[in-house]
Amino acid sequence: PTYTLSVTNGTVTGGITACTAGTQVTVTANAPQTGYAFDSWTSSGTMAPNTAVVTFTMPENNVALTANYSGS
Repeated sequence: PTYTLSVTNGTVTGGITACTAGTQVTVTANAPQTGYAFDSWTSSGTMAPNTAVVTFTMPENNVALTANYSGS
């Protein structure tokens, strides 16, 4: 089966929006606005390390990632 991948405030390498489980996926947070810095990812369906660029193996479920920013 194919599972959906949605990213808010970021991009997926190759622009994919759906893939099979086991696919390596790289997601990059958008550049922060002036006065802000990347803080973390909020995720559903997978654990995401808190780095602006994340590579993970697509699980057997849909995944939604949101990049979060903190301001000064």
